[in-house]
Amino acid sequence: MALIAIDHERGLLTAEFQGLDKLWTLKSRLEIPLAHVRGATHDPGIAREPKGVRVGGTHVPGVITAGRFRRDGERLFWDVKNPDKAIVIELSDA
Repeated sequence: MALIAIDHERGLLTAEFQGLDKLWTLKSRLEIPLAHVRGATHDPGIAREPKGVRVGGTHVPGVITAGRFRRDGERLFWDVKNPDKAIVIELSDA
């Protein structure tokens, strides 16, 4: 699981990975400037989308997708175990 927080003072969106997610994603946290955040939506269907090529992380189909991927020239970061709880954060210039 990732804990998402917004720090308006520093202008950052922070995703702090908990428990084994640190291992699966190969990250303990992500910090994203709020200026780069275009929006966020609940999207359970995203888990059915193509993941791309795994660059670093874990992918066990139907169980977990976590870490860095590349698809169609884009960099993607996944941390999805339960698609019903999936949140997509769309970024620009990042």
